[in-house]
Amino acid sequence: HNMESRNTKNKLKVALIGQSNLSLVKSSLQKYLENTIQDQDIEVFIPPFGQSYQLILDLDSSLWSFNPDFIFFIDRPEDIYCKDLLDNVKNRNNEQLLQYINIIKTASSNTNGSIYVNSLEFVKQITVASTRWDNDLNTKIYNELSELKNVLIIDINNWYTSFSNGQITDERLWFM
Repeated sequence: HNMESRNTKNKLKVALIGQSNLSLVKSSLQKYLENTIQDQDIEVFIPPFGQSYQLILDLDSSLWSFNPDFIFFIDRPEDIYCKDLLDNVKNRNNEQLLQYINIIKTASSNTNGSIYVNSLEFVKQITVASTRWDNDLNTKIYNELSELKNVLIIDINNWYTSFSNGQITDERLWFM
């Protein structure tokens, strides 16, 4: 890349927010954006592992000092519910989902940037019950966040299947 042609004054700042390790996603996204947007410097922020919520709640945090133009929430249901196998979640209450939604609402009120929220999809939708639960989660997210002007919910499974030949294997890699 010819670095002289890049706009270094106004970096495009992108924050990836999630409860899992986002290092690989960060490096892939950074490379993709630099190859796609060649006239502007790109900076990608990820929180330290397990600290997303704390950074959003703390107005003096490194996230808000970074001042992102775009924030992407890329959690999976497994991340929100802190379970590897969601079929083993006996009490599927909405406490963790509501906490997730409130974190997004807090981020929305603390930024002038745009926020993108991935819909929640199971990596493997084995049963009708898990698909129905998945739809319930997304309905709750949409109902709670659709009125926020700077938040867009991405139907990640629809996007992926529209532009590929298969089901999504890991929705955090939708941009690849």
